[in-house]
Amino acid sequence: MAVPALLHSPAPAGAPRVSGGSTTGSTLTCSPGQWAPDLPGAFLHRAPQSLAYQWLLNGSPVAGATQASLTPTTAGSYSCRVTATNQAGSALQISAATQVSAAPAPVTAVPPPARSRGTAFAARGVKHRRVVLKHVKRRRATHR
Repeated sequence: MAVPALLHSPAPAGAPRVSGGSTTGSTLTCSPGQWAPDLPGAFLHRAPQSLAYQWLLNGSPVAGATQASLTPTTAGSYSCRVTATNQAGSALQISAATQVSAAPAPVTAVPPPARSRGTAFAARGVKHRRVVLKHVKRRRATHR
């Protein structure tokens, strides 16, 4: 006598988690969460056959954000929704929200204004020339 197998939709067993950076431009990653396994001894099949991801920003879906990783470009509250599917149906779980803030503006080092070395040397050169000329004039005056 054959025992019928039971096929159930996936059963959530632990919500997904978001990890990664907390500023725009850094990568966030969503874990798949935990799902109840099949129980072959009880002829119960409920494990997911596929997982689908959807990122949410402030509770609303982010267009095109359907991978396990996301690089946010907008500050806000991010969470991920994981939908598990098998032949009997699907079930979903949503992670806790993670706050993402705007990345600080890049600091650009501004060099101090360039000092014109030519002006300083020219001024020193003029002074040096005056001293040399005075010396030369004195020598000429004493040798006459």
